[in-house]
Amino acid sequence: MMLARIGSRWGGLAAVPLILAYASVAWAQASISTETQANLFYKIATYDENLPADVLRVGIAYPSTVVKRGLAIVSTFRAVGQMNVNGRRIEVLDVPLAHRDYIEAAFRTHRFYGVFVTATTLSPEVALIRESAKKYHVFTFAEDASRVADGLTAAIAVEADRRVIVLNMTAALEQDRKYDGNFIKACKVVK
Repeated sequence: MMLARIGSRWGGLAAVPLILAYASVAWAQASISTETQANLFYKIATYDENLPADVLRVGIAYPSTVVKRGLAIVSTFRAVGQMNVNGRRIEVLDVPLAHRDYIEAAFRTHRFYGVFVTATTLSPEVALIRESAKKYHVFTFAEDASRVADGLTAAIAVEADRRVIVLNMTAALEQDRKYDGNFIKACKVVK
């Protein structure tokens, strides 16, 4: 199995062969900065052959009880996203999760390419995000890598002091993501 090792620069993906033990691995999320996660969110998008034609609209989903943290993440994604992804302009919107009806309405109204789901988002909200992402073909990226097992598309984890991209292929296919085969080989794929 191939895992992606992410270098100090966000563009540095280099596949490194590793043999994984069958024991469960605890993923350390605290060591991955929001800036790094934003950079890798955009980098992963470069490998998706189903990008929108014009604007790459990104939502930052966070509980409405942690607005300050949510807006800080929005700010970081905007700062990092001042470039473009494969010639597409990046637009970052906040998605405070105040009530369940708002989640689907936000997906329907804003036509996101992708949604970054913060670690503070609760399981019922993650389930609603997953269903809306499936319905509207939206890429989901989890701040907490354990959420990939809950059906979100991707996350960054730390295993053996290396950053790895964790990719849920079932979710990716449900969301009409079409990734380059070499990119998939460089990920830790879960189903």
